[in-house]
Amino acid sequence: MRLIGKEDPGWENRGHFFAAAAESMRQVLVDQARRKNRLKRGGGKKRIDVDDFDVPLESPVEDIVALDQALDRLRADDERKARIVTLRFFAGLNREETAAAMDLSVATIDREWRYIVARLHKEMGAIDQSD
Repeated sequence: MRLIGKEDPGWENRGHFFAAAAESMRQVLVDQARRKNRLKRGGGKKRIDVDDFDVPLESPVEDIVALDQALDRLRADDERKARIVTLRFFAGLNREETAAAMDLSVATIDREWRYIVARLHKEMGAIDQSD
């Protein structure tokens, strides 16, 4: 429902559809991570001693929230790079599919992806160190 809403979305092309789908997936994952984070911080749950239970390990929800924050900063600097992350990470497109969806060459996607990965690692590392 988030993807199409109540009206005809009027997608211009396949790339436009994937961008909308990826952005919707991003919002779903970030909302879920924030909800889990609230519950983790108390959320009205009764406290128990974790030594008494086997708790399955899950990926940290902070990683998704940190990625969302870093992606917002990237988007403020370079919309195209943020769109590449959204398509690759949240829509699950590979480099060729991302290039086709954005009407760019695979070489451009690869070049920008190297920069994006380095920047996001640096920003998310700075977030981890500040906690």
